[in-house]
Amino acid sequence: MSKELEDLKYFLGEKETPVIKLAIPFDEDIDKDNLSIPPNSLDSVLNQCNINSNKWDVKDFDVKQSSRGEYLWTVHFKEGKTLNDLKSIIDDIKKISPSFPKRESLKFEEEPILAEINCADLHIGKLCWKDETGNNYDIKTAVKIFNEAIDYKINQLKKYPVERILFPIGNDFYQVDNYENTTTAGTRQDVDSRYVKMFREGSKLIIETIKRLEEIAPVDVVVVCGNHARLSEFLLGEVLAAYYLNNENVSIDNDPTARKYYKYGKNLIGYAHGDDIKLLDLPMIMASECPKDWGNTKYRYFKTGHFHHQKIILNEVSGCIIEIVPSLSGIDSWHKRRGYSSNIRSAITALYDKNKGLVGKIYFNL
Repeated sequence: MSKELEDLKYFLGEKETPVIKLAIPFDEDIDKDNLSIPPNSLDSVLNQCNINSNKWDVKDFDVKQSSRGEYLWTVHFKEGKTLNDLKSIIDDIKKISPSFPKRESLKFEEEPILAEINCADLHIGKLCWKDETGNNYDIKTAVKIFNEAIDYKINQLKKYPVERILFPIGNDFYQVDNYENTTTAGTRQDVDSRYVKMFREGSKLIIETIKRLEEIAPVDVVVVCGNHARLSEFLLGEVLAAYYLNNENVSIDNDPTARKYYKYGKNLIGYAHGDDIKLLDLPMIMASECPKDWGNTKYRYFKTGHFHHQKIILNEVSGCIIEIVPSLSGIDSWHKRRGYSSNIRSAITALYDKNKGLVGKIYFNL
């Protein structure tokens, strides 16, 4: 089971309440009067066990002292406010989900195309200081750059007979995954804001962007969770799925799978973040995970993010092209120290013909 679903089941009430048991030895030499946190206190237990107070609240606890003098703790937890309230938030969003009638099928004089708008690794919430890294970057900068890219892409797409828009999101859209300002794995990051503000600004940005893209053609959103904020991006997908529940012109693929696939005519497009898998294995994984679509298509592409630069791994592997897509994100201190500061910051729109495969690319470069 994926970590996303495990965490989701906590606030859906489908998992047992966590419990910890801890024995704290009694030490007569400790000056308990001068300790900020007494060794036999509940706070001491929570600190020792590194309990995330933003995620879990104490439901009840019991402490006994053994014949040897040690304190025997049993602590039961209930879902913290953040996760406990999320289901009701999603339900509330569904109630106010605006209804939109299905738009009439577009008619074109030319062969219609699919436009894939890929703005991977935006890292909303990242903080970069120009004196240290050569560029400034914060939430306002990220939103501004992203909107400039979307403006450019929309203007360019007016020249083409766009039948549908494929909009992959996630791929380290957010910089951190919790109130402690760390990645999903616990690596601390440079951030410019509070976690909740980061999540809200990102959600607002995506909803506004989908609204603009929907004016061109129906939009298919594919959520590809990255390694920086895996749970937050999954939850973003849940928010979007609730908000667009009654909109027949927008589809949200937020299945909790590591890889996603999208078929358009004779094209099969796969997505993975790319941080935890050998990229050269992706074509055979695609063939095994969706054999029917593999057999019914001629042009196959696998897109990853994570590396913040564009690269075609090989021209073709078993009939599939593997491509790393670039990033618009600023260069932070970690990348600067390691010399990863010369990559061109860019976002790509790929154009697909149903029968001819990839027929063009539109670049937005900084």
